[in-house]
Amino acid sequence: MAYESILLDVDDTLLNFKAGQRQAVDKLFRDQGLELTPEMRNLYEAKNHQLWSDLEKGLVSREFVLAERFTYIFKEYGLVKDGAAMDQIFRKYLAAETIFMEGAKAAVKELAQSHDLYVVTNGVAVTQHSRLANAGLTHYFKGIYISEEVGYQKPNRQFFDYLFEHSPEIDPNKTLIVGDSLTADIQGGLNAGINTCWYNPEGLLNSTSVTPTFEINNLNQLKEFV
Repeated sequence: MAYESILLDVDDTLLNFKAGQRQAVDKLFRDQGLELTPEMRNLYEAKNHQLWSDLEKGLVSREFVLAERFTYIFKEYGLVKDGAAMDQIFRKYLAAETIFMEGAKAAVKELAQSHDLYVVTNGVAVTQHSRLANAGLTHYFKGIYISEEVGYQKPNRQFFDYLFEHSPEIDPNKTLIVGDSLTADIQGGLNAGINTCWYNPEGLLNSTSVTPTFEINNLNQLKEFV
């Protein structure tokens, strides 16, 4: 067995965050009596991506990200809304969304029989815990590490230092991190000195300088080399 411990991202690795977010945002806007047009959705998703990227780089706070994305999009409608309050409504809907990535549940169930599994995810703790529980995944993991609770975001080395300190049974030399984000998961693994696996279901071109140890397009491929 090449690895003893596998660190798994959640959003768009185990659970389809993009699809869940779309549904949750749709419900939020319907609550507000508004139609979310394709153009406005694209604006929201672009702003949301930019803000989370800024958070990974340490340029803004998590609280700013969660509120500003909604403050921004409602302004585009000519409305003044409390972004933080809108985020709370959105999170209620998001927590109930448990759409799996293809093969994810079967892969977790199989890997848990032979490896120690850990969640490593950026995000809001209550939302991520709810999504994992609602998806029936929590009991497969020996530890769940969420940036809000850790105090650091992936790809910061401090996130992984916290993980290794609180799960001392993990041997970094026998650990693999799996995730869809080159900038958060793969760069994070490189910062931590562990092997990495880029989950790339859409077959995207890697135009960055971040080089993963492995690349897969379906999670069932993990069993071939772990």
